[in-house]
Amino acid sequence: MLRKLFYIFLFTLLLSNKFPLYSQSPLTNINFYKGYNDFGVVAYAEKTGYLDYKIAQELMKPNLSSDVKAAIINALSFEILGKDNAERFISYLKMKYHFINFNEFIDSLSADEIFCYAYLVVMDDYFEPEASFPFFEKALKKDPNSFTYQMIFSMVMAQSVFLYDRCKAWKLVDSVMIDPSLRGLMLPEAINLIVSYMKVYSDDCR
Repeated sequence: MLRKLFYIFLFTLLLSNKFPLYSQSPLTNINFYKGYNDFGVVAYAEKTGYLDYKIAQELMKPNLSSDVKAAIINALSFEILGKDNAERFISYLKMKYHFINFNEFIDSLSADEIFCYAYLVVMDDYFEPEASFPFFEKALKKDPNSFTYQMIFSMVMAQSVFLYDRCKAWKLVDSVMIDPSLRGLMLPEAINLIVSYMKVYSDDCR
């Protein structure tokens, strides 16, 4: 709790431009969902900001590509004091699968459902990105060659290091870009929004 309060205080200072070098974090500043504006549900997520039945149904659709699902969650955005979209998603998953204990059932979910939950967890509380790591790892265990999974996870890992190692933050994202084994690319505009922001951190690699 003290760590979270510290980060909230620090983030407030960042937004006040007292520390222009670290003006904003990757997860709060990269709005790659704008590359998916043609998808009505993405625009809807941006407007509502909170996961509801309509958004949950889209995230649980097996035939909706994972990059669009990622864009939906990115469009839901964040709040400094946190959100509860991950818990909302669990409630809709319970309605679908009728499980009792989420932690016992999670491995039975699809890779996309676990990925969506992981991304919602970190967007709900981006001051504690490490809390989402186990869930991203579960999704990647089911689908290790997903470009979308790897890209979003790289951004989340960059979130955990960017304040003290900007070069590493850049390399985490760049390693995904140059990995030939990954499939299912995100839309070009979305990739450009991610890379153009993260590439600024590469200046510290010199």
